[in-house]
Amino acid sequence: MSEQTIKLKNLETLRRMHNISVDELMKKLNRNRITYYKWQEKGYIPSSDVVALHEIFNVSTDLLLDVKPIAVE
Repeated sequence: MSEQTIKLKNLETLRRMHNISVDELMKKLNRNRITYYKWQEKGYIPSSDVVALHEIFNVSTDLLLDVKPIAVE
């Protein structure tokens, strides 16, 4: 059974809001920057990485999954 993928639109916004470079973020995920750009190009990310991003950014998965919008203050 292959891993489920989900659409993730807010990754770039969250990364910039937290002042984390692509390289820093991907190092935390044990991935390379090429993977990041593939996520951006295709708009999809593995569900296991959504869980990791939830922990890195300390936001709900609802926000990561675009169920809730990002509130910019």
